[in-house]
Amino acid sequence: MSAFAAIVSLEHRDPLVRHHDVAAALAEIYGTTPLTQSADGCVLLAAPLPGSAADCCVMDAAAEAGAVGHVLLEDRASLARELELPAGAAALHVCLAAYLRWGPRCTSRLSGEYSFSVWDT
Repeated sequence: MSAFAAIVSLEHRDPLVRHHDVAAALAEIYGTTPLTQSADGCVLLAAPLPGSAADCCVMDAAAEAGAVGHVLLEDRASLARELELPAGAAALHVCLAAYLRWGPRCTSRLSGEYSFSVWDT
């Protein structure tokens, strides 16, 4: 499980000015520094809840996308190879890369148990 916080600036002001306070609060509450991703007047912060695996949150800064969830893939290594990821890529990272390549239909290529959410700007 993961904690989410999103800051959206409807007045087109830079939300990065305010996200540090939210990041500090998440770090204090959950004991870990949240991952952040910003784009188009919005900042997403994600932090694993206590007892969750550290790899339940991933961000891809180049793609301006992130994912949270719990994933167990049956053939993670071969899917990672197809997506040109390192052999040891975390399963959630593989799911995010699959989504970025194939969109919502990526689930037809996933085999295993998974529940994840993608934030894609």
